[in-house]
Amino acid sequence: MTPSERQEILKNLELPTAAVRKQILSIFEDLAVVKRNEQTYFLPAEIGYAIDALWQGPDKPTLEEIEFYLDQAVVTEKHQYSKHQQFGYRYILNRDQ
Repeated sequence: MTPSERQEILKNLELPTAAVRKQILSIFEDLAVVKRNEQTYFLPAEIGYAIDALWQGPDKPTLEEIEFYLDQAVVTEKHQYSKHQQFGYRYILNRDQ
């Protein structure tokens, strides 16, 4: 197998954590949109509470895993997410969906 063939396979490969990450961020974004008039930042426990209520499928994340994926989103998508040391996480776009 050539490097380009291997890279093509890897490019199309969905890692097991991708579905978990997508669902966490989707639930957080929806929470931020519907609560945008009440609060701007959300504590990890509040996000975890929403995830507990809405999670679909296996592999429900722990609070540590939720924080890991949110921290990852903050670092890689600075235009969409931010984190405040005291107040928690924020979804910046707060777009209606």
